[in-house]
Amino acid sequence: MRNSFNARYVLAVVSAGIAYFALALAAYLSGVTSLLFIGLGLFLAVVLTMSTLAGLRQQRARAEVAS
Repeated sequence: MRNSFNARYVLAVVSAGIAYFALALAAYLSGVTSLLFIGLGLFLAVVLTMSTLAGLRQQRARAEVAS
């Protein structure tokens, strides 16, 4: 079964969120607050990349319909 782009989008964002939660928990338990910023940076990078890819796909689909 072939996964759709939406499923991959949701999977990437959710997995990045879980990874950020794990880093935040590790930062809380160890006292190393820099892990919070590293996790936040990774989470934002994944979300912004996936949002950009979704926007590009939507723009391409609209261009195909218009032409």
